[in-house]
Amino acid sequence: KKIVLLAGGTDFTCGPIAKTAQEILRACRNAFLVVLAGRDKKLLTKLGQIAATNPRLKPLGFTDRAHELVEVASLMVTKAGGITTAECLAKGRAMVLLRPVPGHESGNAEYLARQGAAVVARKNDDVAETVRGLLADQNALKKLSENARRLHKPATRTITEAIRRICDEIARR
Repeated sequence: KKIVLLAGGTDFTCGPIAKTAQEILRACRNAFLVVLAGRDKKLLTKLGQIAATNPRLKPLGFTDRAHELVEVASLMVTKAGGITTAECLAKGRAMVLLRPVPGHESGNAEYLARQGAAVVARKNDDVAETVRGLLADQNALKKLSENARRLHKPATRTITEAIRRICDEIARR
């Protein structure tokens, strides 16, 4: 079974997450859906009620192991924030981006879509059908994942070397 990982922020920024989860479950009968609710207890309760009658749904509260979930997912449905999209790029994970808000999210979404690493769902009603279409088209899903991996630019060594140079300069003064 395919695993879809949904992390949507708040109902205000991304629309009704519990409803989106139900629509994905309805549209994608062969998928398992993991929803990250973070510290939103109300959302976690709603999702728990849905999961009680649908074993393909796994709601999770806050976890510091989200990176592991991104790694095993077939597809990530999320807002276009920097940290989550960077994690998807690092893991080579295809993305469906939810209703990007003006500013950096819309810039991220446009860039990732232009580069072929994500599909943007501008309306809540488009999310489930977009996910269904991608899960049904392995070539499209693979291409999105490959493009995401291609965009990942590990910079740890560059950053640590720059910090070391700055510290050395300060120490010499």
